[in-house]
Amino acid sequence: MAQIEKSHLTARMLEAAKGVLGNVKPESLQFAEARMAKMAEAILTIAAQDKHDEVLIGDAHLYFNLQKNVARCSLYGLKDVGVLAADAAIDAALEAISEEVNRLLCFDLL
Repeated sequence: MAQIEKSHLTARMLEAAKGVLGNVKPESLQFAEARMAKMAEAILTIAAQDKHDEVLIGDAHLYFNLQKNVARCSLYGLKDVGVLAADAAIDAALEAISEEVNRLLCFDLL
């Protein structure tokens, strides 16, 4: 199984999200980066469990969807980011890494 770094996933997600968010305050980008890092961490947790055959695919989906929804709700709270932009940013971020992550896990998480 290949290895992916948290910083690599976070950077790719943030770059994709920036394209959707446009001009927002630097504090909002830092906040978005923190949420992307948490989603990357969740992916790596799932990958570690999968490496040891300890993951149930349904549980992995539930756990990741929880993290994804926390990220969405967190971005909704930013004053300079609208709800639709927050949704689009999360979707773009996950799309940017989906192929790489799904290949790593050998199942479709994203």
